Amino acid sequence: MPEATYLFWFDASSLGVNHTELTKAFVTTGKVALNAGSSYGPSGSSYMRLNFAMPQSLVEDGLNRVKKVFDTHSA
Repeated sequence: MPEATYLFWFDASSLGVNHTELTKAFVTTGKVALNAGSSYGPSGSSYMRLNFAMPQSLVEDGLNRVKKVFDTHSA
């Protein structure tokens, strides 16, 4: 039975924007492309998905970019 994953789902509802603006914020401010939770149904509209199946240095850089979006756009 699997006990791990390489996908990280996080709630971005604190940014206070709709799913379209949410995706745009990560691309324009964070320069990071994530999978929008909205593509998995309405209940995922405030979530984003990060794939971290990559070297640790890239994961750290990506997480810092995600943090930048939260720091810049928090409601």
